[in-house]
Amino acid sequence: MLNGLQILISRMETNPEEFVHDGKWTDVLASIDKHLTEEEKAALKQGYADMARSAFNEVVLRTIAGESVDFDLLKAVGLDYDSIMGYPREKRKMIEEEERQYREQQLAREKMYMEQQRLSQQRYASQAQGLSGMMGGNPYNSGGIF
Repeated sequence: MLNGLQILISRMETNPEEFVHDGKWTDVLASIDKHLTEEEKAALKQGYADMARSAFNEVVLRTIAGESVDFDLLKAVGLDYDSIMGYPREKRKMIEEEERQYREQQLAREKMYMEQQRLSQQRYASQAQGLSGMMGGNPYNSGGIF
């Protein structure tokens, strides 16, 4: 097998984005393809399959762990998150829309709470100022003889 091909197949494990779409090696591999032996073509095909399988495993593990998923990696290796996770596209869009609406509602509630807090503080400050004025401006003067 070509040494360069072995190096690139090994590199697929660490840098899959370099081997798909307009990646660094796509043109090189496309141009050499017609000169590869059947064994080398099979090894290259297996390299691409291993790359996709690795991305799939990463998505499953990250999803189970509740971590963010690298959608670019999935797209890079030709996988579709919706089909992997069993969601039809429409259902996934519906879920995303519900999540967006929930976040907007949460933000609106937080804004309303902050406004209530601000008004409450204003009322308190106004009342304190009113009491201060009733006592002649000195909060320590109770109006007594001392």
